[in-house]
Amino acid sequence: MKIQDEQKIEQCAFANTDIATALAVAGTLCAYGGSSRIRTGVNLMIDATIATQIGQAYTALMQEFPQEDIYNVSITEPVHLQLTNAEGDFDIILQDFTRHLLYLYSALHNLHLSYARYQAAKNTLDDTYHNPAQSEVFQDARTFATLQRQAIWRHLMLCSHLHTDVLMSASRVNLLWHKFKQQLPNQSIFTSHEVSEVVTMIWHDNAQEIAEYNLAAFGIQSPPEILNLLRNQPTLQRPILLLDNQWHKYMSQLEQSYQQTLDTFYNDEDK
Repeated sequence: MKIQDEQKIEQCAFANTDIATALAVAGTLCAYGGSSRIRTGVNLMIDATIATQIGQAYTALMQEFPQEDIYNVSITEPVHLQLTNAEGDFDIILQDFTRHLLYLYSALHNLHLSYARYQAAKNTLDDTYHNPAQSEVFQDARTFATLQRQAIWRHLMLCSHLHTDVLMSASRVNLLWHKFKQQLPNQSIFTSHEVSEVVTMIWHDNAQEIAEYNLAAFGIQSPPEILNLLRNQPTLQRPILLLDNQWHKYMSQLEQSYQQTLDTFYNDEDK
């Protein structure tokens, strides 16, 4: 029921933090490109923040589960955003990519919660199995263990499909970025302090545009998580591609692991 290959999860976590920094640098370049590029820079900074939290969500899957209430069942629903119509092919594909990233982050977050709540239900079953006085608690735990297990299946399936969606977007994002960056300044090396200042400025000056993405509903707060990541990198390079081959490889491999987990999902049902 759990993905067994933690190495692939860890690789995905690192790969997403790597593309987060590339997206932040790309957003900085857009800010330096003038007012006509700011909207694109905002979207890239949002993507950088979401990618950072996706990396954290993968890491959480490898950690001990927190104590959770078995009666809460998370059901991840599709992301619906009312965004200002984008102008230009690159901005259009970026908005679509952002929706996929938000949906993936939400599914990963809720997968982690569903695992924790299922484990809590199993613990309650073990604690009350031989105690007739707690028969109602036992019946509740058995019911919600089933509900949590089904939620896990749903989120594993969603993550598998969403990996496909973001992978399918990668070539278009990269190709359009390759064309778009030719219109931007030629700066090739950035300091983390420089990029952090631009991230903070964009987040402050474009609050109305950022609010359209309703990030707080996904647990993404301001200041963005990307700032913590940037502090650990003294210099950053202008990205040739936004979504590099390592990210594509690791996302593809983990997608296969999701499917393998689903294929054997009920093998341990009675354990």
